[in-house]
Amino acid sequence: MTNISDLSLDVLLHILFFVPPRDIILGARQVSHDLNHASMNISLWKTLLRRVCLENTLFPSAFPSGIILKDLEHAATSPSRFMSSLRASSEGGTPLKVYSRKYIDVDYLMNEEMPNFSEFVTAIYLVPGGRYLISEHETPDRTTSEIHFWDLEVPGDAKRIPQDRLPISSLNDRAFLVPHPAHLTRDGKGIMVFARKDIISEGLGECQRDIFIYEIFPTLEAPSFRQIAAQKITLAEDDGFVPACSFDYRRLATVIDNSRICVWDFISNIEATWSASGFCMNDHFNVEALDSWYSDLSQPIYLDSVCSTDEDIQTTRYSLDIFSMLDKHNADSPSSYLSSKMFDFNPSPDNGYGEEYRISEDQIISYWSSVRGLAVRGAPLDVPLDPHRSESFQILTAVHRSPSIERYLASLCPASGRAVSCEADRYLIEIVDFLPHPTARAEPLAAYESESESE
Repeated sequence: MTNISDLSLDVLLHILFFVPPRDIILGARQVSHDLNHASMNISLWKTLLRRVCLENTLFPSAFPSGIILKDLEHAATSPSRFMSSLRASSEGGTPLKVYSRKYIDVDYLMNEEMPNFSEFVTAIYLVPGGRYLISEHETPDRTTSEIHFWDLEVPGDAKRIPQDRLPISSLNDRAFLVPHPAHLTRDGKGIMVFARKDIISEGLGECQRDIFIYEIFPTLEAPSFRQIAAQKITLAEDDGFVPACSFDYRRLATVIDNSRICVWDFISNIEATWSASGFCMNDHFNVEALDSWYSDLSQPIYLDSVCSTDEDIQTTRYSLDIFSMLDKHNADSPSSYLSSKMFDFNPSPDNGYGEEYRISEDQIISYWSSVRGLAVRGAPLDVPLDPHRSESFQILTAVHRSPSIERYLASLCPASGRAVSCEADRYLIEIVDFLPHPTARAEPLAAYESESESE
């Protein structure tokens, strides 16, 4: 019989590649000296991190090329460790533990470093991977918007951000197209940012929306935004933000006036529009693309219709496979083929304002701000179509304690264990890490352990 000690290093590394990263640290290293030695191989962990990025749609350039073993282990095990933390908080009824925090003082930058900087933060988005942040700012009179791209350093790094830290690049006179405005470039080395500029036609009741797509490669010595595509659409003036957009590395899908779905291939500059009569949204709707950042195979888009009252919020989730329909040039398909109702679900009683969704460890991680703080919910991607079969899956819900003031902006990257928030005054951006770094203190910050003042 062959023993582990008889196996070559290459064979051991091949075996370990199929073991979940956290199980390597907690289990495989305890089996034998040979496995322990193999598990310290830095090439193994670089390969494991690439797999984790693939499975959790993370931006691989968020992790430096010269990263050391402890940093590789921290990054590769972060998705499973955050889910364990969420499960422990959900089952124990305790808030999520915070191990480090840092700030961007927008007010200071406006007064001291960037006199033309718009101080009022109106939207934030944490790029998957947790290192880079995209923020939208407005002037107090809301006449001008701008977009800034920040380097927050790798998740788990407790070093403070210098007070005079400036964005690595900016876009003037631009706003977010959607609440989640970024996507990985096809080569995996850069980020595409989807932006807009609205021009209201006085007296016509119309809004001319210019859509811009930029790319930026943040690891370059002097990164900057480069425009790669642009499009104009006309909206009714009361359509507002039109948040129902989704995209992959080459196509943008938009739900317009609740009844039309437009898909634009901005690489080939080809577009198609479907009339989806009968597909009517309610008070509000969000959209989430579950497409793979690393392949040409676009997955269905999940579209949530949110109907809210003073006492309750009910959400209906639809699945739309419109990208494959575009490939088949099947523009005459009836609306029944466009959308498929999956299930209804209700947020918890302390509902606040729904933010967005992230995918991590085969879970849909949703979150929303409320009077209790940032509520985080995890549910499996494979949710039964029959809502009565709830015993076959588990919903996890926990809260990140934060000041109980009016709704704040928030963005969460569960696969890196990092959240970013901006409170009611919108002048201070807070970055918190829910996972301790192996080389840092492992004690949670006491300030986030107590109940909020409103309870």
